[in-house]
Amino acid sequence: MNENTEKELLQVLKEISGTLKEMKEELGEISGAILETGTAIEEEEN
Repeated sequence: MNENTEKELLQVLKEISGTLKEMKEELGEISGAILETGTAIEEEEN
């Protein structure tokens, strides 16, 4: 593998890593919203 190809692959992997980190943060926010909704529903039922 030549040096340019390796650099390009590393750049792509860094971009994928960044995207996955963003998705993880968004999933955390979604999870929190689901938990809040569940809590609100339970409180409303009681």
